Amino acid sequence: MSQADCAFAALVHRVLVSERKWSVEQVAQDMGMSYEMLYARLVGRTAFKPAEIGALLRAAPDKRFVRQLLAYTIFLAVDRTPFDGLPEEKSLERGGIRAVIESAGVMEAIEEALRDNKVDHVDRLRVADEIDDAEAALAGLRARLQE
Repeated sequence: MSQADCAFAALVHRVLVSERKWSVEQVAQDMGMSYEMLYARLVGRTAFKPAEIGALLRAAPDKRFVRQLLAYTIFLAVDRTPFDGLPEEKSLERGGIRAVIESAGVMEAIEEALRDNKVDHVDRLRVADEIDDAEAALAGLRARLQE
């Protein structure tokens, strides 16, 4: 398996097994595969196939999976707008508020990272995650404007 395949498998393993965000058994069932087949992918014995990644995203919609897949490319993952069905003014307003809140999260993570006068790898990851969230919120707002 490639380094990218291994990194993706490790992330999915962390989210499903370590964080227990979703049940591995339920995700496997929702993906239409056995527990053993999914576990072989989680531990890196077998690479995820493209169709399986789509099924994984439907069964366990964690934005980190998409970010990992797009890492080191020119592409940015943008959430589908959660404000469909609202009048355009309200949708734009809520999108703008979300962008401000996510940007404030960046500053909060930076402040927390600097509290002990050193920025370690955990701090860097937390700040980077907050930046990803802010970028996605702004890109989603831009997409909404362009509709």
